Amino acid sequence: MKNRISKLGEVLMVVCMIGLMAALFLPTAAPGADSQGLPAQIEVLTNAPATVAATTQVLSTNVIRLRNGTGLGLAASFNVSIASTNDTGTASVAYGIYRSVDGTNYGTAPWFLWVIPATGTTVVTTNINWAGSALQGISAVNIGLVSNANSGTLTNKYVLYNRPNS
Repeated sequence: MKNRISKLGEVLMVVCMIGLMAALFLPTAAPGADSQGLPAQIEVLTNAPATVAATTQVLSTNVIRLRNGTGLGLAASFNVSIASTNDTGTASVAYGIYRSVDGTNYGTAPWFLWVIPATGTTVVTTNINWAGSALQGISAVNIGLVSNANSGTLTNKYVLYNRPNS
């Protein structure tokens, strides 16, 4: 009986050592990486206009490359100046999002128009998300238009994107 327990202990010790060696020496993906070893990205869109004058639209070139099967999250933060005592600064702000199937050519009309009500001088922070299935066949998107329907100036605090691993 004592020999059986001793042999069992030896076998368990060998199994544990093999498991430890495998954990230490086998290659693994980087933390936060997807199955292709590519990390998730959370970045600020650097080409977003800092300000948009009253009742105008500004074109921009904010290309976000997508990977097949991954989703996309956008976040925006802005406020609007009050132009006069009768002005509430609550007209909508819109971000036009254009899609590309080849990563080079984009449609002439927005694929998605992200319309957000402004709250005057109070900062608005909001986000929107798309699942990977909603972006099937799209290789890139471009935040190509920022529209301000208010009589005061729109000030972009930031526009961020997150391209998660799933």
